Amino acid sequence: MATNHLLATPAFVQPLDTSSDNEGGANEPEGVYSFGQNTYGELALGDTIDRSKPTRVDLGSNEDKRVVDVACGNEQTAILFEDGNVYTCGYNDSGQCAIGTTERVPTLRFSSGLSSNRTVRIFSGNGSEHLAALSANGNLYTVGFNMRGQLGLGTATTVTEATLVEELSGKRAADVGCSYFHTAIAMDNGEFAPF
Repeated sequence: MATNHLLATPAFVQPLDTSSDNEGGANEPEGVYSFGQNTYGELALGDTIDRSKPTRVDLGSNEDKRVVDVACGNEQTAILFEDGNVYTCGYNDSGQCAIGTTERVPTLRFSSGLSSNRTVRIFSGNGSEHLAALSANGNLYTVGFNMRGQLGLGTATTVTEATLVEELSGKRAADVGCSYFHTAIAMDNGEFAPF
C-alpha cells in the first residue's frame, strides 16, 4: 500500500492558459494552486494546514492579474504578477520574504523592495532561505539568509530587503539557481557566476 508524504517545499500549479475564453477542459477554476507542507503559511492559503491536494489560492485584490512566476524555497513562497508586483508569504526568520523584517508572514504580503525593481523573474530553491530576483534590465537582487555569502553581497550578513548584487551590476543575468548555501547565475553572455 502506498503512503502519502507531504513535501517540505510547497508546490504550486498554474494552468498555462489563463485566458477567460478557455473552452472545454478543466472543471476547476483557473488560477494558482498550492499543496504540501504549510507550517508557516507558505502555501498562501491564509492558514497553516497542510494540503495533500492542489488547493486554489485566493489572490485577493490581485485575482484579475496574471501570475507570471512563482518561487518556492524552504517554507516561503514568492508570487510575481504581470505588473511586476511581488507578494511573499511563509517562514521569514531570515528576512527571505523581503518585507524589511523577520516576522513570519502567514498570508500573501506585498514586497515593496522586490516590486520596485521592475522584477521580471523570481527564484528560490528547495531548502533555500533566500530569494533572488531579476529586474527588466538584467540586474540581480537578493534577500534573506546569507551565512555563507549566498546572496553575493560580499558579506555573510542576512538581509531583509531586496539588495542589488553590485558585483554583477552592468552585466545581464539570464537565469539563477538557489540552494541552501549557494547561488549560481548564468549570464546572458554565457558566463557562469557562482557564489
